[in-house]
Amino acid sequence: MAKTFTRIELVALALIILVAAFFRFYNLGEIPPGLHYDEAFHGLDAMNVLQGGEYPIFFTENFGREPLFIYLVAISFYLLGVSAFSIRVVSAVTGVVTVPALYLLAKETFSQEKGGVSRYRGLLAAFILAVSYWHVNFSREGFRAILVPLLEVLTFYFLWRGFRREEGASFAWSGFFLGASLYTYQVTRLLPPFLILFLAYRFLLDKKGFWRVYGRGLLLLFAVALITSAPLGYYFLRHPSDFTLRLGQASVVTPGEGWDKAARTILANTAKSLAMFSLRGDEDPRNNLPGRPALDVFLSVGFLLGSALALARIKKPEHAFLVFWLGIMLLSTILSNYAPHYRRAIGVTPALAILTANGILTLKEGAQRLVRRKTVLIQRGMHFIALLAIGGGLVSSTIDTYHDYFLTWGRDIGLYYSFDVGLVSLAEYASRLPRDEKVYLSPVQAHHPTIVFTLGPAQQAPLGEKGRLKSYDGRLCQVLPGRFDGATTYLIIVHEDGRSLALFQRHWPQGEVVRKFFDWEGDSYAVAYRVPPGSDPVVKPQHPLAANLDNKARLLGYDLEPGPYEPGQVIGLTLYWQALTAMETDYTVFTHLLGPYNPLTNGPLWGGYDSRPGGGTYPTTVWEAGEIVVDEYKIPVQADAPPGEYQLEVGMYHLATMKRLPVLDDSGAVRDDRILLGTLQLIGQS
Repeated sequence: MAKTFTRIELVALALIILVAAFFRFYNLGEIPPGLHYDEAFHGLDAMNVLQGGEYPIFFTENFGREPLFIYLVAISFYLLGVSAFSIRVVSAVTGVVTVPALYLLAKETFSQEKGGVSRYRGLLAAFILAVSYWHVNFSREGFRAILVPLLEVLTFYFLWRGFRREEGASFAWSGFFLGASLYTYQVTRLLPPFLILFLAYRFLLDKKGFWRVYGRGLLLLFAVALITSAPLGYYFLRHPSDFTLRLGQASVVTPGEGWDKAARTILANTAKSLAMFSLRGDEDPRNNLPGRPALDVFLSVGFLLGSALALARIKKPEHAFLVFWLGIMLLSTILSNYAPHYRRAIGVTPALAILTANGILTLKEGAQRLVRRKTVLIQRGMHFIALLAIGGGLVSSTIDTYHDYFLTWGRDIGLYYSFDVGLVSLAEYASRLPRDEKVYLSPVQAHHPTIVFTLGPAQQAPLGEKGRLKSYDGRLCQVLPGRFDGATTYLIIVHEDGRSLALFQRHWPQGEVVRKFFDWEGDSYAVAYRVPPGSDPVVKPQHPLAANLDNKARLLGYDLEPGPYEPGQVIGLTLYWQALTAMETDYTVFTHLLGPYNPLTNGPLWGGYDSRPGGGTYPTTVWEAGEIVVDEYKIPVQADAPPGEYQLEVGMYHLATMKRLPVLDDSGAVRDDRILLGTLQLIGQS
């Protein structure tokens, strides 16, 4: 019979839930800061759902993502408004709900166990999870992994409830949550094999009696799980590559590299994954305070004792269950790169809490056995000392988590980059600019999810329109809008692009830096460079030209890196393009070095470099009439090129058809399909 809920237990559980809520909601609008790429992606998908677009069963972008978290974020947006906080509040609520759910699971799993201390197991496990740095961290970030522990706990709670009550409804609910778990995060794909292995183990322990009593319920469980997960399963049957894409990217087992190397990697990952509990944890600042183990000294002792106890009593189903749970869910980090990886291994956190609680209770039981035959006074004294020691350890763990998360990790200046704080600042700045102002961003692309999400709610300044917020990589090219009646603002992330500002001061001497952005170390992160309305750019190529490519683009001239030029050298070439009209075709620029016959290329080609403008960061499909694109190319010269006179040819072509744009003369007639630049002299190697 299940143990009843006493008033003391309910009060204690309520207090534990309050502790869990404090750790997950306290200062949630500030810690973590900014908005990480993956969080923003979830937010953008949730916005699309709210706007009444498609309702996919699987979101294919960003390497593919299961949908449940995204739909929960959409609900949060509907209730609270669109914001980073609304994304993270889904995780916070999920984290809090998991705590009482774990209490129920621990109580249910060990419901048949006798002993005075067993009544505390659920409360102790719930408290350990409530103050777990590992669980707190992911309860405050907008990652879908936080759903894994909750769906696990609900699946297993109803499973054990079904075992105790021998009722079909509990098994059906277990199957429902098992199927629902597959809509959360890839690691839950380990849950069905985990359950099958554990149930097979139970069958071996109980032989025929187990199947006779629970067979129908377990069939119902897997039938409901199959029905619940059928829409996602059908999608994967039709799109098998989506099922395997992310698994293949993260796996340490690479086909063709040999099993010996894979075995060494798996052994190394196993050691790292076991060490993460007490010695050295995840190094990724988004997953952990870098290097912090999952457990402090006090909880580590409890975990080790609890694990030893589970192994010693592995013939008991409830203890075997914990061993299987911990071992199988650890495979998610053992078999993937960057071990130990807390996000991938988050499925072990409930088992970790129960094992640790068991170990702590074993310590208390051991202390009581020592004084079993002593006087009542000594027994009570030892009982008090044991409770005091356990309470002190739990208080210490609570303080440790608070200190490490809020005071150490939360104040880490490195979070500026880990959570894209700078991009959020730039996007917020851009959203406040006048509507008639052109805005260019370098070198991060304007479609970066953090930027798009931050700009999205700013309805007063929708910068997503073509011709408004545009981006390119200033390390590879420069974009000058030509004469424009409005002002132009360049947002240059000088932390990454250290050359654009100097070039702008040359092309736009009338412009000025109107805003500087600094990271939390005080280093320059970005600048806003503003060009007044009606300004003309200063464009002075070394070699002026006026070559017309099919009335789509004009080559204004070029700069050539000064010689002497030698075989094996890389020659720098800068092309000055001007868009004559908007283009719907994505053209590729070719730059070729031509000389005598080359047997290797079966023609006069001795060097060349083809690329979309700006290294692909500013394709012709986003060019606007009048824009000038200063595009840079590095042309490698074949190492065995003979000395002599060579010529450069450039032009544009459509990669899909390999058809070049024609070069027109002043009358509009086709003159050629290439632009011949000046000659250069290649000398012999010195």
